[in-house]
Amino acid sequence: MALGSITEGPEKQKFLEVVIQALQNLLMMFKDKNPKVREAISWVMARICEHHADVFANAQIINQFMMCVLEAI
Repeated sequence: MALGSITEGPEKQKFLEVVIQALQNLLMMFKDKNPKVREAISWVMARICEHHADVFANAQIINQFMMCVLEAI
């Protein structure tokens, strides 16, 4: 939740580095058994997409993200 709350503030390049490092852990949250965790990570990822779409410029990253979203749906 904290990560999603600060997406508007940081410099794009610095935030991009942090998100890319944490991306695998963030994507794993889509598979959590608790629906509140899955809801929260969906919100966080929506905020990242809204303010830092550059995170998904890499084809491998967008494929991983889309697979997690499709499995969660």
